[in-house]
Amino acid sequence: MSHRGELTERMMRLPLLLAERPHSQQELARIFNVNGKTIRRAIDTLSSYYPIIEEREGREVFYHFSNNYKYQPPALTPAELATLILAQESIAATGFTAPGSPFARYGLSLMAKVKSSLPRHCATSWTRWPRSSALRPSRRKTSRRTPRSLTA
Repeated sequence: MSHRGELTERMMRLPLLLAERPHSQQELARIFNVNGKTIRRAIDTLSSYYPIIEEREGREVFYHFSNNYKYQPPALTPAELATLILAQESIAATGFTAPGSPFARYGLSLMAKVKSSLPRHCATSWTRWPRSSALRPSRRKTSRRTPRSLTA
């Protein structure tokens, strides 16, 4: 993944990790495979948007949200959710989210989150939703013959 991609992932995942429980600077550095200074800079940036508390226990630094703050993911409209589904399917058609690719787990995670955000009646019919033609295998047999216009 590119440097910019790693930075984007880190800035998106840090609030989600802190919403689960407090994390030490060392632990976060291990999760993202960076040093403590990189985590510190990311936390400083995120602190402009989120009420992140820094606490020291001996030599260890821990980060967490303030006690009265609850991280709320954005509420998406059904049209926005449908757009996410179509975008993910378009990306899947490129192979970027194929099993074994770096983005495979993110594609699966995205779709699980989208499904959990859907109204109950839509989520239960999830498997019956039409998928884009880009993801369906072609039923047409391809011919290996060269067209006559190219052989003449």
